[in-house]
Amino acid sequence: MTLVFLVLTLAAIAFDLWLDRRQIAYLRRHGGSVPAAFAGKVSLEEHQRASTYAIAKAKLEALSLATNGLFVILMAYAGGFALLYGEVSTRFTGYPGTLVLVGAFMVLSGLIDLPFGLYRNFVLEERFGFNRMTFRTFILDRLKGLGLTIVIGAPLLWLIDYAMRHAGGLWWLYAWAIWMAVNVIAVFAMKFVAPLFNKYEKLDADLLRHRLEALLQKCGFRSSGIFKVDGSKRSAHANAYFTGFGAVKRIVLFDTLLEQLDNDEIEAVIAHELGHFKHGHLQKRFTILAVSSFAMLALLGWLAGQDWFYRVFSLQQSLFTEMPVAVLLLFFMVSPFVTGWLRAGFNHLSRRDEFQADAFAAKMSNAGDLAQALMKLQRNNATALAQDPLYMAVHHSHPSVEERIGRLTPA
Repeated sequence: MTLVFLVLTLAAIAFDLWLDRRQIAYLRRHGGSVPAAFAGKVSLEEHQRASTYAIAKAKLEALSLATNGLFVILMAYAGGFALLYGEVSTRFTGYPGTLVLVGAFMVLSGLIDLPFGLYRNFVLEERFGFNRMTFRTFILDRLKGLGLTIVIGAPLLWLIDYAMRHAGGLWWLYAWAIWMAVNVIAVFAMKFVAPLFNKYEKLDADLLRHRLEALLQKCGFRSSGIFKVDGSKRSAHANAYFTGFGAVKRIVLFDTLLEQLDNDEIEAVIAHELGHFKHGHLQKRFTILAVSSFAMLALLGWLAGQDWFYRVFSLQQSLFTEMPVAVLLLFFMVSPFVTGWLRAGFNHLSRRDEFQADAFAAKMSNAGDLAQALMKLQRNNATALAQDPLYMAVHHSHPSVEERIGRLTPA
C-alpha cells in the first residue's frame, strides 16, 4: 500500500509538471503574434509581455510544485513525519503534544513556501511592474497571519482533538460539524479580520456610488455598503468582489480598479458580481465545500481504523490513541495529491458560473461595457490571451477573455 500511495502521489506531481510544460510551450509557440480575435485591440508588445509573464509564473509554479511534492514524499513516505512525531511524542502528550506537532509541521511548511513568496512578490511581480508591497508589509502580513492562526487555530485544534479522543467512531462527524461552523463564523468575522490587512472605506465617489446603489436596488441586493480597499498597497492588479451572507453582504472595489475603469465599466463589473449573488453561486460553493469535506472526513474516519493505513507512513495504529490529530494532519498532507484529479470538475463548474454572471451583467447593465472592462483588465493585469486549453481546463476557475467577450458580443 505504501507503493500504491507513493505512485499516486508521483503521478499527480508528474501530471501537474507536464501541464506546466505544455503551458510554457504553448505560450512560446503563440507569443509571436496577436490572436485574430484581438487584432487591433491588443498590441504585439502587450501580447508578448502577457505571454512572458505567464511563462514566468508557470516556471515558478512548476518549481514550487516540485519542491512541495518532494517535501511531502520525504515527510509521508520516507519517514520524515514518523521521525517528527517520535521527537514530539517523547516530550509532550495530550493536547500540548498536538499543538507542538501541528506547530512544528506548520513551521517546516512555512519555511518551504517562504522563498517562493519572496521571489513571487519581489522578483517576478516586481519585474513586470505589479509589486507595490514593501518588505515590511510582507513581514507584517505574515506576522498577522501567524497571530490569527494561533488565536483561531488553537481553540479549533482543541475542539477537534477533544472530539477525536472522546466521540468514538463518529469523531469524524463531529470534526466535520466543527469545521463547517468555523467556515460560517468566518464569513461574519471577515468584517473584523480584513481591516487588519487592508484599509476599507465607504465609496466616496458620489456619482458612481449613486449609480451602483441604483443597480443594487434594481437587482434586489441589500448590502452593508459599497467599499473601496487599498489593494494598491500590495499590487497593481485590479479586482472587485462581494462577500458575506445576509446582513453582512458587502461590495468591495480595489482602488486599482477604480483607477483603471470608467464608471460605465465599473457598473458592468459590479453587475457581474451581483450575477454571482443572483444565481446563488456562493451558496453552491459552500454546499460543495460541505459535501466534499464530509466525504473526506468520512473516508478518514474509515482509514483511521485500518492498521495498514498507518504502516503506509511507517507508523503504528496506537498513534490515533496517543495523538489523533496527527492522523488528520498526515491525511490532509497527502490527500491533495490523491484527490487533485477532481480540480478540473470543480473549475468547470466555476467557469460555468462566470458565464452565468456575465449573462446577468449583460441584462442589468451593458454587455459592451463589460467586454470593454475585460479588455482593459486583460491589458492592465497582463493576462495571456493564448493559453494551453488542457492547462486552462484543469487550473483555471475563469474562462478565457476571448471566450467571455465572444459570448458578450457575438458576431
